Amino acid sequence: HGSILAGLAISFFVQYSIAPNKIEASDLPMLDRSNQWFNANAGIFVAIVNLAFVVVDFVCVVLLAQLFVFHMKLRKEGLTTYAYIVRDGQRKRVAAQKKMEFERRRITALQQAEREGEIIRKWMLTAAGCPCVGENLCR
Repeated sequence: HGSILAGLAISFFVQYSIAPNKIEASDLPMLDRSNQWFNANAGIFVAIVNLAFVVVDFVCVVLLAQLFVFHMKLRKEGLTTYAYIVRDGQRKRVAAQKKMEFERRRITALQQAEREGEIIRKWMLTAAGCPCVGENLCR
């Protein structure tokens, strides 16, 4: 479907670019029909519409190719789509639990450093609460 539309759009652009060279309208039926739209010279409008459809078709083909590759990967792993979704949800839950455990240990260590008066350790643990710094300081 997309290749047919692309072919029509290319054909139209070729005819539209040849038209200023005074070729007779009978030799360019697509351009002639497009210029009769709304009883005006609407050739550029038709060209823009064709281009928009070609772009939409290209985006759809890219998305379909991505979906196809994803399902080939699932097939290679021997998973169904449902099994993949369940596995992905489980991975996300485990990652969230690890993050919560890390944060809990950081807060406990921060409270202990505060009680013991360790200013530098307290500062490092406070800075470790920042997303970009945390995982590097608390190791």
